[in-house]
Amino acid sequence: MSGYLATHIVDVVATDLDGAETVAAAGLHASILRQSGSGRGATGFRYDESSTPVTVRLPHGTPCTQGNQIRDTATGTRWLVDTATTNFNPVMAMPVVATCRDLDGGA
Repeated sequence: MSGYLATHIVDVVATDLDGAETVAAAGLHASILRQSGSGRGATGFRYDESSTPVTVRLPHGTPCTQGNQIRDTATGTRWLVDTATTNFNPVMAMPVVATCRDLDGGA
């Protein structure tokens, strides 16, 4: 049980200082949720408050950190990761929750 309803297949992409991209994790089942309303409570690092925040839930243990990109394999849409966290649950492996922003203009 993943703890969320997967709606997309995504890749997590890391970019090094030279601009070269490395796929950190591929073919992951993810849940994408576009948050409605203005703002998201706490402000995030490098976050444009005019954009609609996007929450992406990834499988437990997914290597995802701030600055990575999440790419939808079907549409090519990309989101920049502002934060990535995992809650602790001693009974069940919890998903990685990434708060992101659009890189493709809200596609």
